[in-house]
Amino acid sequence: MIKLTLSPKPTKLTPKLEKELTAKYKKDGKIVWKRKFLVEAVAAISNNKCVYSECKLGEESKYMEVEHFHPKSLYEDEVVKWGNLLPSCKKCNGVKDNLDTKKFPIINPLEDDPKEHIYLKRSFRLYPKTEMGKRTIQHTALNDRKHFVNKRFKI
Repeated sequence: MIKLTLSPKPTKLTPKLEKELTAKYKKDGKIVWKRKFLVEAVAAISNNKCVYSECKLGEESKYMEVEHFHPKSLYEDEVVKWGNLLPSCKKCNGVKDNLDTKKFPIINPLEDDPKEHIYLKRSFRLYPKTEMGKRTIQHTALNDRKHFVNKRFKI
């Protein structure tokens, strides 16, 4: 996991469109964030890698999911907010699920430097330096042997 810089918001994501998409999501719960321009911009944030595990998206069973850092089920007003949408692999996004990241913070690589919260040992497992690091490892499955630890070993 590395520190990332948020790219500029896509020009097509105008304040008007944000309001429209947010209202539509609030009304009927429909997926409103899977627009090509938005998915491509989200993927570019981390060069098509999962922001948590850094696995290359699109390989094996690691297709990209648009992850809502602050869960859309809890924070509907942030459903298409630029900076709340992150590229994630299915494993990390699925394990994180609806964790309330405002009440139980995990590392947001756009705001936090992961080096301050986690470190890698020779065993190719990640270990926490802080409580936030511990929650991040736990709630994104970063030490899942099949998906991540064995891959780190091979690399």
